[in-house]
Amino acid sequence: MKKAKNHSKPEKASSGVLMNKTGVAAAPVDAAAQAEASLAAVVGAPDGQNLAIVRAEYEKTARPLGTMPPPMLAKGIVQSVGGFAKGTNPAVLIDKIAERLAFERGGVRLYQGLVAKLDARGTFEGGPSRDDLLHLQQDELTHFQLLCTAMAMVGGDPTAMTPSADLAGVASQGLIQIIADPRTTLPQALQAILIAELTDNDGWQMLIDITDRAGPQELADRFEAAKAEEEQHLTKVRDWLAAHGAAAITTKRPDEIFA
Repeated sequence: MKKAKNHSKPEKASSGVLMNKTGVAAAPVDAAAQAEASLAAVVGAPDGQNLAIVRAEYEKTARPLGTMPPPMLAKGIVQSVGGFAKGTNPAVLIDKIAERLAFERGGVRLYQGLVAKLDARGTFEGGPSRDDLLHLQQDELTHFQLLCTAMAMVGGDPTAMTPSADLAGVASQGLIQIIADPRTTLPQALQAILIAELTDNDGWQMLIDITDRAGPQELADRFEAAKAEEEQHLTKVRDWLAAHGAAAITTKRPDEIFA
């Protein structure tokens, strides 16, 4: 009796490079048969019409993503730090601060994971040093602490989960999974950080815009300083990835491209 193949490990070519067999072009006959079988197995309209109907029903009956918590401070205390602009809704600013709180908390964890990956794999020419990553991680923690203070100043609870905070936390999960995955390399993990930093920069700008319209000017000034640091983060991550890309494009060893 033949021993069954062990499919737990990817196959390797004679060169030792892992073989990628995901594309259907490698097996045109089997691909055509699979496409035919998938059409035969479709229940209902193949254009997704039935699925759209089900989704619409869920949309009509679903509860909201979250709700706003009650304010923690008296109106007079909030006014003492500069107050809200007349006719504005404080809940909008509180929700947006909570969103950035959730994202900055996740940012600390992202850089923590990146440091661990660098410790295990090392860096690359033109890439970040351990101190570089620790500095950016500390910035994220400082921004988180700033937002905790800001939330208290406007009468909110820094530990409360608002709708936008919930959304930010869920959206960040994929990035955390990429960095925590032991199969990903440092450059691949930096791709996840790039997504985070791009989102973070726009998030800070939206918070600044709302604070300019509704919140204390003191907070807007502090948020501007934090955004300036986030812009530096983005520049550094872009430079690191550019350095890796420039080196990878000239390498003669395929296994080093994604190292």
